[in-house]
Amino acid sequence: MPPRIFQVGACERYYNNRRRRWCVTLGTGACYVTDEDDVLTTVLGSCIAACVRDPLRGVGGMNHFLLPFVERALPDQAELATRYGVHAMELLVNEVMKAGGRRSDLEVKLFGGASLTARRGDSGRRNIEFAYDYLKTEGLRLVSSDVGDVTPRRLEFHPRSGRARVLRLEAVRVPSLTEQELRFRRDLERAPIDGDVELF
Repeated sequence: MPPRIFQVGACERYYNNRRRRWCVTLGTGACYVTDEDDVLTTVLGSCIAACVRDPLRGVGGMNHFLLPFVERALPDQAELATRYGVHAMELLVNEVMKAGGRRSDLEVKLFGGASLTARRGDSGRRNIEFAYDYLKTEGLRLVSSDVGDVTPRRLEFHPRSGRARVLRLEAVRVPSLTEQELRFRRDLERAPIDGDVELF
């Protein structure tokens, strides 16, 4: 059976010679699902990444969203919609099931939601609250999480094994990441509408 690969948004898939496997870097608003032994990575500030997998069938994926909810109507464009948790979570869960996952067997890991700036409210906290509420409402099983605090993270997730590694980034990286998130949020508003390593 050919590999099932789904992606939307900014995903860069490349072969890592040192690891001898395919790696995928996800940007903000991205979602990626595979049944291959890929390594998925992203960098998180106040954003959340959910990692969803079916451990019995070897399929899983990751998303990366900036805000919990969209505050206005969006066109039917996944590239815009998946920047928001309410769409990104639905898409990730549905695509894992399309790739062979069974809803009752899904396990979820959550990462991110740091408080990087007081401007425009604590989006990290709101993202965390949304993610937990979503899992509870949908009856999905949370097996581990690393959320909150004030430190950005680099996340590495292995969908097939379920292993996740988190590297806490140095404080000097925070200002640039904060500005990047604020710039991304401003772009969303203007969009046309027609360290220690921890294992989880």
